[in-house]
Amino acid sequence: MTLKAVDDVSFEVPKGATLGIVGESGSGKTTLLRTIALLYTPPSGRITFNGEVIFDSDKRIMKRQYVRGLISMVYQDPESELNPTMRIIDIVAEPLEALRVPRDEALRRAEEAIREVGLSSDILLKRPLQLSGGQKQRVAVARAIVTNPLMVLLDEPTSNLDVVVQAGILNLLLDLQKTYNLTYILVTHNLAVAQYMSDYLAVFYTGRMYEWLPATDEPKHLYAKALADAFPTPDPFNRKILNIEIKGEVPSMLSLPSGCTFHPRCPYAMDVCREKAPQLKSIGNGHFVACHLY
Repeated sequence: MTLKAVDDVSFEVPKGATLGIVGESGSGKTTLLRTIALLYTPPSGRITFNGEVIFDSDKRIMKRQYVRGLISMVYQDPESELNPTMRIIDIVAEPLEALRVPRDEALRRAEEAIREVGLSSDILLKRPLQLSGGQKQRVAVARAIVTNPLMVLLDEPTSNLDVVVQAGILNLLLDLQKTYNLTYILVTHNLAVAQYMSDYLAVFYTGRMYEWLPATDEPKHLYAKALADAFPTPDPFNRKILNIEIKGEVPSMLSLPSGCTFHPRCPYAMDVCREKAPQLKSIGNGHFVACHLY
């Protein structure tokens, strides 16, 4: 049996832009990020980064060494990323030392990165357990930018933080992007966060892309609309409550439904939905949706 965590996905992200990938747990978002970072070896496909082919299954190309320092990640839980026994300055300097940057220069650049993310020098000699959740995530961001990457992969970077701290981290990421012309790929289950951060959105379900759109457009696929309804804006004047309730859970990747994998949860499912998987279709303005209703 072949399990495809990500299936037939193709896209391009312009330099300095942000792609927000949204979907429930189990939709293949994190697998896609780890594949882009070459932490996973996909059985097939091709990845081009900064004009360089870094992976090609047909030509047996795998350039992990090339992307080291140029692609970095910020994870959902900084606890799993930050070594509790190390000092903060050493945690941030570690990626540079892995690239054989001299110790003195690595420490200097680490201190600069820590200041860049809004933390004071008071924390340099502290351990992660002595920091708040928001401070730990800022350390994780500093660790991600210290190598001067071209792309940062953001895996639910604020989901474990309260709303006020979330806003601070998101705005920090936007400021860093403007300063360094960073390219982001953001994974989140919160469509509102993705819309706030992104230039483009990709809606994932069961490892497949069901919608691609400019972040300023309104989603058309029912699944994407349900995600939007799950996290409404607190502004009562702009709030659109669609009252869309999607029943059931994301199906197991080991036993996906036939045709459109969303059809068991869709109140508008037709016979064709059960028989044939929809392909992404252009509906104008760079907006594509995979749904037999379009």
